[in-house]
Amino acid sequence: MSRSNFRTIVIAIDFSPASKTVLARGLDLAKRLGAHAEVVYTTPRLQPSLPFHRTNRSAVTKLQQEEVISARKALAERVAECDPPVGARVRIGVAHKEILAHAKEKGAGLIVIGKRGQNLGESLLIGSTADRVLRKAPVPVVVVPTPLHRS
Repeated sequence: MSRSNFRTIVIAIDFSPASKTVLARGLDLAKRLGAHAEVVYTTPRLQPSLPFHRTNRSAVTKLQQEEVISARKALAERVAECDPPVGARVRIGVAHKEILAHAKEKGAGLIVIGKRGQNLGESLLIGSTADRVLRKAPVPVVVVPTPLHRS
């Protein structure tokens, strides 16, 4: 593939300590390839526990809005010092689907994502966002291995 295929690179982060490494690697790739970087963060869609109860729906909507505002602020802080400037977007939904949708919308030729170390049981039972993106992406994916941080 030529460099022209990588005009846009989507870098998926999750605000974990390891995502700083993913962002740095993705930005380095973008610079080397002369590509525009698009950083994306996905927050899950919150669902009311009592969907037909107006007060419950209203509270969940307010929480979702607060989460998006907080995520936008954190994302803006992460990309504020990027040179050259990058695009940044918070999406709501299932992480792998939103990352792939963002890459498609932006015409990305490459996706950069991190993968935390999971034990075999975790990988088999729940998989990971990186695994799902890797399996379903129509473009190349760079998976940046990151150490597992346990508290």
